[in-house]
Amino acid sequence: MVKKEEINVVMDKSLKLISLNTWGGQLFDDLMGFVKNRRDETDIFCFQEIPMGERAVFTAEHGIRENLFAELKTVLPDFQPLNYIATAGGKFDSKEIDFPFGTATFVRKNLKVGEHGGFQTYSESGFFAKSEKRTPTGTFFYAEVGNYLVCNIHGIILREIGKDDTPDRLEQSKRIIDFLAARHDSPQAGRGGKQILCGDFNLKPQTESIAMLGRVMRNLIKDYGIESTRTELYRNMEKWQDPIADYVFVSPDIKVRDFKVLGDVVSDHSPLYVEFS
Repeated sequence: MVKKEEINVVMDKSLKLISLNTWGGQLFDDLMGFVKNRRDETDIFCFQEIPMGERAVFTAEHGIRENLFAELKTVLPDFQPLNYIATAGGKFDSKEIDFPFGTATFVRKNLKVGEHGGFQTYSESGFFAKSEKRTPTGTFFYAEVGNYLVCNIHGIILREIGKDDTPDRLEQSKRIIDFLAARHDSPQAGRGGKQILCGDFNLKPQTESIAMLGRVMRNLIKDYGIESTRTELYRNMEKWQDPIADYVFVSPDIKVRDFKVLGDVVSDHSPLYVEFS
């Protein structure tokens, strides 16, 4: 068990976070190698597109690693595994999914994790929820990590409409903003006053959905002039012209010591790295 004094010492230092859409573990060996190589120097991993089934197999239908969450727990024994499961049903690459699927956040065990939970980012009465082509996205997970609130999102996507604004996506940004504002204004805000929001938003930079978030938080993709968060494995670049899908936002009281897109090719998304205090 970590003593209180040890936790306080750690929280005085900057934290290092990696956000990555894992592509369902399609590049399983490369992904596991990347995580192993980065685990000693990383405090928090925020993963999206995580299968949470029980079988250690690559699905014939999708080519994804069905028990990826369990596999990540195995290679991250010094981390607390936290997850949020998407609403049951939905499709991955147009094929049905019959096992749990969602986001996962791994926090180093010498960091104190407080309240944590999640919610879906869309209305049950909206177009996305009713679509037969709905994907297991629209998941938002948060965790108090010391004095920070760390949020991990996989934004809603319908493959036939690309990554422009839709009513569902505008509603998604509003729900996130309202949640973060309520947390900041609560009497207990000191437990998670500094806020960091990361993940695969499935949104182009010029959308109002991203601008809404940028008006209340720093958009590090914009501030650092990032031109792409995709690898050469992304198959739909020519069709959608959307080189950026992943973002990191931070509240104004967070000091960013380093931010970059990592060059490791372990998915069709690139890992995002941020060091902050």
